[in-house]
Amino acid sequence: MKITKILLAVAASLLAIAPTHAASTFVHTGNVVPLPEAIRIADGNGLQSPLVMVSAPSITTNLMIDPDSMTARFSGTVGSSTTTLSYTSVTTEQRIGYTTPSFPNPPEPIFASGFATINVTLSFTGGTFDTGVQNIGWNGEVYTIPTTFIATFSGTMAMDFSVTSGGQTNSFTRNMNFNVSLFTFGVLNLDDYPNDASIDTRLYWTGGGTLTTFSESAPNGFGKTLYVNSVVVPEPSSAVLLSAGLVGLAFKRRRA
Repeated sequence: MKITKILLAVAASLLAIAPTHAASTFVHTGNVVPLPEAIRIADGNGLQSPLVMVSAPSITTNLMIDPDSMTARFSGTVGSSTTTLSYTSVTTEQRIGYTTPSFPNPPEPIFASGFATINVTLSFTGGTFDTGVQNIGWNGEVYTIPTTFIATFSGTMAMDFSVTSGGQTNSFTRNMNFNVSLFTFGVLNLDDYPNDASIDTRLYWTGGGTLTTFSESAPNGFGKTLYVNSVVVPEPSSAVLLSAGLVGLAFKRRRA
């Protein structure tokens, strides 16, 4: 009986000091930071100019890692935002017609100068995402989870285009809907574990880039064409990338 009590006491002591690892959640917060190549405007003279976002959606990601069960769960929230990007072309001169001839004087060309302006209002509708609990595996080089597609978010681009010459303006608006899809390659960044951990994730504009042509004439006949090129520019990163073109997220990181 005494021996049994001793064995029970020893077993209890061993269980008390058995190694355990509590699940940890790593929280990353930040905002979308536009890459210069995200949206470009080109005019008929071949001049190009990148546009700058003045506001951007926020994002919060939660990566929960349970080393005992060898599982991970990736979830988070992407905020909604609206931002306006503006571009005005250089002022150029072009022939818009001829004077009425008065014989024997020949007709003379009539010139006018003008410019084009475009305002792009980019509205992004955010939401939540959650991979659920995923098994952690080892591919021979890094730890991974098998998730590839996570969620899809939507947005709209309203583009107001106008041409002005001689104090006269013609304008119109064109709207375009787009989707961005959140993917992860499943690679876990554990270089600073257990202090921090992250997952390699991307948000891509579904369908890649879009080239839209805008052409209009002022009432006096001066015409102008601009090209709006929204491009996808992949950039290796362990942060999240969002494309309106493709823009990267800068994260402030903390552990919860």
